[in-house]
Amino acid sequence: MKPILVILAAVALLLPGGASAKEQPAVSATISASTEAVKFAIVARLSEHGFHLESDSPFQMVFAKEMNNAGGVLAQAMIGNANCSMPKQVLSFTFAPQADAVLVVGLEQLDKATVLCARERINMDGKKNREAMASFLADIKSKAEAKAKKE
Repeated sequence: MKPILVILAAVALLLPGGASAKEQPAVSATISASTEAVKFAIVARLSEHGFHLESDSPFQMVFAKEMNNAGGVLAQAMIGNANCSMPKQVLSFTFAPQADAVLVVGLEQLDKATVLCARERINMDGKKNREAMASFLADIKSKAEAKAKKE
């Protein structure tokens, strides 16, 4: 009886809304530059790393990069459908202009194929992913603010 209770408790913790499904605060940075300067810095940095711009609006940019290396093959085999397309790393940035700055919120997701080859995005908000996004936004902040000071 005890093993069944342990299994049920573990399953309850892993279900959405369970005790372990703790909402993480968004990774963000307030940058003292124009939205256009921030967007320019993001595009310059991500295009160097093989990302392409999927969508762009005044308040959001979405970039994607197909994971066609060994990590992508492993991720697709473990969490997706290996017979469908490769997973993509997706980076979304939301912009909230303020008086003399812009608040930038970053989100990393994994876009994968499900069992029926439909696309699904999973938030990648583990500690390493959040630290990498915070580091990326800090770099964008320094580049955009340095450009703003030159102007």
